[in-house]
Amino acid sequence: MSHDGDQGRPPALGAWFGAGWVTKLASQTLYRVPAVLLALIAIVLKFGHDASASGAMLTGVAQMVAGVVASFAIGIVAALMGSLAAKS
Repeated sequence: MSHDGDQGRPPALGAWFGAGWVTKLASQTLYRVPAVLLALIAIVLKFGHDASASGAMLTGVAQMVAGVVASFAIGIVAALMGSLAAKS
């Protein structure tokens, strides 16, 4: 595992925020979160995938910002999914 610079911080911050939200969410709401996330993933895959694309959709700074945002979101989702696994 590499520890180069700030590489691991966005998921850790996302997990921290996600863990904070888990403690405040009602149990019923917590179980709806994965369903909503799966629906959003399906929509992104359906409309965001272009087989004829010749290059990356984002480049440079926009790609880095999108990577940090996605990494933060992954940390939040991991915390939410982990709390569901712990409850079952």
